[in-house]
Amino acid sequence: MDYRISGWLKDKVYARQVNTPEDLRGRIVTAADELRRNREALREYTQSLLVGARKCIGVYGEIFEHLI
Repeated sequence: MDYRISGWLKDKVYARQVNTPEDLRGRIVTAADELRRNREALREYTQSLLVGARKCIGVYGEIFEHLI
């Protein structure tokens, strides 16, 4: 999973203090549903993942983050 998607989900889930495991599960499901409905954000995340993969391939798996 692209680190941007996981970071976005983490920000949504932990926007407030989590008090119970059930609360945590509910927030995860809610955040995932919100992301699933946001097609533009998913398209942007997918494109950024592809760009990163292409840059990585272009330098044969070496350091590529500075190229993004």
